[in-house]
Amino acid sequence: MIKINTNFEPMPYGSVLVVDEVDTNLFIAKVMLERYELEVDTAKGGSAALEKLKEGNVYDVIFVESMMADMSSTDLVAALRTQGYTDPIVVLVENRQLAENKEFFQENFSEILQKPMQKERLDSILMKFITEKQPPEVIKIAREMALMDDEEEEEVILGADISKEIEEDFVRTQRNIHTEIADALYVGDFETAHRLAHTLKGLALVVNEPALSDISAKLEKYFGTKRTPEQETLTRFEAELRQVIEKIEQRQ
Repeated sequence: MIKINTNFEPMPYGSVLVVDEVDTNLFIAKVMLERYELEVDTAKGGSAALEKLKEGNVYDVIFVESMMADMSSTDLVAALRTQGYTDPIVVLVENRQLAENKEFFQENFSEILQKPMQKERLDSILMKFITEKQPPEVIKIAREMALMDDEEEEEVILGADISKEIEEDFVRTQRNIHTEIADALYVGDFETAHRLAHTLKGLALVVNEPALSDISAKLEKYFGTKRTPEQETLTRFEAELRQVIEKIEQRQ
């Protein structure tokens, strides 16, 4: 089961956009942000995000995954700023990226949010960019309405149907990821191999498979420095992935 802490500041007056290429990441971010009673929109990739802005959609904050294939996060923020977009844009990064590129991210984005989203840090960003811009009476009314809803439980457990949906998406999108990585390595496309390993590393944690996440992280480090892992590591990776896929399919 996936658990999400409650005790969220109600922000029914706020609107956010989450940009990522991975459906599972979009789904989880949407569930998390909706706990604040925010209006949450999603875009699958940078091009889709630009299209939403062209259609006239307005957001208090845009959250952007740092690693995407169709358009990098920095290209997306540059395109938005060129079009005159001045509202906050928050980049979602991994620990390692943050350590290596903190100064770069600080220069290009309004804020940095480490994945997985930590509630305390997310609270701070949303309060800064949404709640603090509201008149006191609006905040007061939102809080009073939330109290009337009588949501006092300490945590919410995503139901079995939702967990099953996440696992099904994992199987569908990651079943042949070892082949996609091998194909990328064959043509020397370390950038694609790095992005695929990076995505799998996070998704493996979402479906509670730390061993697969660990070996994916190892591959990510290799690809990030344009190196090909030894065959033993690639074989172990494929075996671990196959075992996880089979385990999930047995539960379905």
